[in-house]
Amino acid sequence: SSSSRVRSGSQFHPCRSMDPETEYKLHPNDIGRLRMAFETYDTTGQKYLSWEQDFPNLWRAIGCNPTQKDVERLIAENRKEGDQDHFSEDDFLKLGEKVDADNDGLDVIKEETLLEAFRTFDKNGTGTIQIEQLRYILGALGEPLEGELADSFVEFAESKQGKGGPFNYEQLIIHLMERDPGPQYNS
Repeated sequence: SSSSRVRSGSQFHPCRSMDPETEYKLHPNDIGRLRMAFETYDTTGQKYLSWEQDFPNLWRAIGCNPTQKDVERLIAENRKEGDQDHFSEDDFLKLGEKVDADNDGLDVIKEETLLEAFRTFDKNGTGTIQIEQLRYILGALGEPLEGELADSFVEFAESKQGKGGPFNYEQLIIHLMERDPGPQYNS
């Protein structure tokens, strides 16, 4: 059954502190991932990025799922006096370290949580939702996903399950987790 493919307890947590011996109190895999993400956004090679223009997308790109209010709060709490709206890679790594310690600004997304959210709209227990329900979920619940972002998500669902739905939400969650599985830690 498709529900057996949904990994129990799987969660996405990009800023887990694992190795107290490192310069940053983050797992070495996380340091590498955060640095790579920073370098990807630093297209000019200037070694700094804009809080307002780059930080929200960069933070989401590493798997954190803050609301817009969380982003605004994180910026306000971490912007240095006189920094001219910029932060360095070091600032970014320290923020990842702080967020991990506080578990602040992260919304750890579990597959089971996504399943429950979709099941709320599956009144007949069929394991599917219609495209209209998917668009409603994206646009009306939590922090709304609108316009091109919502269209992009629906296109992703359609690319995996066919145009127009209905969508098997368990399979959709599996595809989402395969697309962005989160960090893999070796103990």
